[in-house]
Amino acid sequence: MGKEINKVMTAKEAVARFVFDGAIIGMGGQSIGRCSMALAHEIVRQGKRDLTLVGCNLALSMDIMVGAGLVKRTECGTGNLERFGSAMRWRKAIEQG
Repeated sequence: MGKEINKVMTAKEAVARFVFDGAIIGMGGQSIGRCSMALAHEIVRQGKRDLTLVGCNLALSMDIMVGAGLVKRTECGTGNLERFGSAMRWRKAIEQG
């Protein structure tokens, strides 16, 4: 048997290693549940730019990155917060072109 490799890392390390300016990021979760909030906050902290976010229903984590001005494009079925309405920064960005 070979030596076991530990692949566990912090959010800070993961974003620094795998997210780059201009990256296309596939995002999971659904509306307001199971969203990758810690990673979204870390992406904002590190200021990654010109991101394309892809997912079924992008919501809270997407809205944080859009509001921070880091996203150039989203590809999703919807961007809503379920009973709370549309993701506000995302909607404003669309309305402003």
